[in-house]
Amino acid sequence: MMYEGCELITTVAAAAHACWCARLRQQGWRAGQFDPARRLHDALVPFSQLTRCDQDHACMVVLAEGFPDLLAAALWYPRDPRDQS
Repeated sequence: MMYEGCELITTVAAAAHACWCARLRQQGWRAGQFDPARRLHDALVPFSQLTRCDQDHACMVVLAEGFPDLLAAALWYPRDPRDQS
């Protein structure tokens, strides 16, 4: 399914994955065959190295959570059209 036609969704999913990886590493997890007892996770790799299934899952979560809209709503500029009356 990969969202090749939606570069923005894939970019946001990759950024979310990088944050997820950083959080797990801070908790002592390492890359390796999934083994919770040893704190190993097979998805602790760059987004581009994830399986297609895991990449698709990340893109679907980004869409379901509405991340692109949340990011756009969080950003503003001093000359933002929303401020024009």
